[in-house]
Parts: sequence; C-alpha cells; structure tokens
Amino acid sequence: MSYSETIPNGGCETPCPRGSTGQRGRDGRCRCQACREVTRLRKQRWLDRNPEKKAAYSTKWRQNNRDSRIASVNKWRAANREKTRQAVLRAGAKWAKANSHKRAASRAKQRAIRISAVAAWADFDAIAAFYAEAAAKTKATGIWHEVDHIVPLRNKHVCGLHVETNLQVVTRTDNRRKASKMNE
Repeated sequence: MSYSETIPNGGCETPCPRGSTGQRGRDGRCRCQACREVTRLRKQRWLDRNPEKKAAYSTKWRQNNRDSRIASVNKWRAANREKTRQAVLRAGAKWAKANSHKRAASRAKQRAIRISAVAAWADFDAIAAFYAEAAAKTKATGIWHEVDHIVPLRNKHVCGLHVETNLQVVTRTDNRRKASKMNE
C-alpha cells in the first residue's frame, strides 16, 4: 500500500478535530475534505511567510528532479501545442516591445548583410547604440525617430556601408523624405 492510500479509520475510532471518523492516511492523519483544506491553507500560509525557503526548496527539487521535470514539461507541451505556441508568441512579442532598439539594429544588420553592406571592421555595439538612441528619443518626445544611413545603402550613384560613421538619428518623417537620396 502506498503512502497516499488510505485505510478506514486507520485502526482508530477517535474522530478528527473536525468530527470525522472517516479514512486516515498511513501516517494516521485524517483525510476528510475539511482536514485536507486546513492542511492546504496552513501550507499556503507557511509558503507566503517563507518565500526564501520556498525558493530554496524549489531550486533544490528542480536540481534533483531535472530529468523527470523536463519529461513532464515536454509531455505537457506535446499535449498542449496550441497553448505552447501562443505562450511563445506572447513572450516573443513582449521581448520585442521591451527591446525594440535591439530588434531594429538586428533587422538593419540583416538587411545590410543581404546586400553586402557590412564592413568586417564595423563596431556593432556602436551601431546598436544609435538604435537605442532612436528608441530613447522616440519615447522622450513622442515623435518617431529612426536611424538613417547618411550615404544610402542603395543608390544609383553610390552605395554606403552599414557602419557607425554612416549613421545618424533623424525623425521618421525626415528619413522617409530623404529615402535613398544623398544629403546635399
């Protein structure tokens, strides 16, 4: 008989504090609905009062049960593919909203790579700083700002590079007006 199985009265006719003489666990504790609810509430109060111990227990349990936890998560994901897909999409959208400057820098880099406009010596941290500055200006002023290539990446007369010395932060309106023309 397993620990969770119950035996009638547990060999005891004494009622529990809530008046039940029903089933008892192997440990002799009452298994009536009222006692289980009291135990659940007591456990919840302890967890609320001891969040650091709860975190330590959870961490230890995850470390000791890594394989079974991974198997359980994978089983749930397989059974709930649509919920998993929706959760991934929500998480991606949340990250993209919080990191719009990183996303814009990454997209610009990919476009530049596609047209072979990235120099091997480009400082991508400095380039990312331009996109962060554009995002900050947009947030501060409420006017959309974008990163513009001073010398356009594509132009019928000249093609610029996607490097930090060829970038400037301008308003979206100015960037659209300029398009792929050179500044005079």
